[in-house]
Amino acid sequence: MALPQKFDDWKFTKRVIRITHNREVRKYFRDVPSDTARTNGRQAIKTALIIRDDDSAIEILNKQFFFRFGLAQSNITNQLAIPEEWIMKPGFSIPQLVGIYRPDNVKNVGNYTLTIPHYTGDRSPKLPRYTRGNTTVRWTLKDNSRVLVNVVSETEGRNLITQIKQYVNRKMWTDDIKVTERSKQVIRRKYSPIRADYFKNGRSDVTPTWRYYYSE
Repeated sequence: MALPQKFDDWKFTKRVIRITHNREVRKYFRDVPSDTARTNGRQAIKTALIIRDDDSAIEILNKQFFFRFGLAQSNITNQLAIPEEWIMKPGFSIPQLVGIYRPDNVKNVGNYTLTIPHYTGDRSPKLPRYTRGNTTVRWTLKDNSRVLVNVVSETEGRNLITQIKQYVNRKMWTDDIKVTERSKQVIRRKYSPIRADYFKNGRSDVTPTWRYYYSE
């Protein structure tokens, strides 16, 4: 009689794993409505990761492992968002948003990050596109945290800072904006946001509090 009970236990456990895992996969691939389509990369990956009723234990394990360590940890782009840390007092970390940017229509080029300290918490941030270049524009806040962008001109940099300001706690605003020119030439490329990671407690958080994805 022990074997049937064990079998029933596995059926129950398998059902719980399938429901929980598939919920997370569908959330991760929320821009892909189908669970069976295989016409492009993201659709095919989602289809492959969905746990089916007739999957074996090893198939379930492989899908869980690939999703957790192959995708969820690296987010496909292999771009790790890491919040900045500014010295205010020992152990102090501040809320911040880390935007991940990808160059438009260019392959095999690294992504860049844009960090916004004292982020106000908007869960659908409209991060602006920008053209990367030799001009560095740095906005320093009251606690010496900063927003730093490398753009093609001072005008674009100041406009970018103005758009970002809406997401920064007003109590931290200053007029401290400095502009410098980099000696090393940077290839001009247009960059667009692909993801935003919010860290409620800054570096105290190992993983983002939440993530926001931009449609490609």
